[in-house]
Amino acid sequence: MAAVTRAVRCVAALVARSDVALGYAGVVLAVFAWVEISADPSIVANASTNLTNLTNHPVQVLLASAFVVSQPADLIALPVLVVVYALAQRKLGRAATLVTIAIGHVLATLCVAVLLATGIFHGLLQPSIATVVDVGFSYGLACVSGVLRPFVDRRSQAWYVAGLLALWSWPVLLGSPMLRLTTTSFTDAGHTLALLTGLGLSTLAARDEQEQ
Repeated sequence: MAAVTRAVRCVAALVARSDVALGYAGVVLAVFAWVEISADPSIVANASTNLTNLTNHPVQVLLASAFVVSQPADLIALPVLVVVYALAQRKLGRAATLVTIAIGHVLATLCVAVLLATGIFHGLLQPSIATVVDVGFSYGLACVSGVLRPFVDRRSQAWYVAGLLALWSWPVLLGSPMLRLTTTSFTDAGHTLALLTGLGLSTLAARDEQEQ
């Protein structure tokens, strides 16, 4: 019990020193409260990074969508975000953490948009998917979780990566042509792309860690 108490105190102290984690979570909660109080569904719809919005105002939706959730249940992952971003800020620094979040969110979003546009063009997807709501902070979180790989004990890194794949990519893995145990959505593809981006960037973080 004492070990658990010490661990909780360490995590609390880590989070308390992270302006990135607390600031990001604060903005997400403020936007969520605004959406709930206004009861205006157009706020979420206008922040969505669907193909229609990306075509009309790409910069606005790429920024806004990272701080908007489509339903209250999405806030369950917010404590995880706070801890992961706080750890990333401690290990990587404020600027590197923010850049990693941005790269994960933007790159995964744009790659998914290309896949959707290609699917619609070739008749593999319905045109209505161009207006489906796609918001949330999960792409950035997936990317940052991958970047933290070098800071895990070397003997546990394989298990860490396996755990991340199970967390972020299980629909993609189980929905492969060989298995087809589940249906993969474009959001699942985005999570996988963001995670792979983070794991790729982790090689740079590992190099910096070795040089220190």
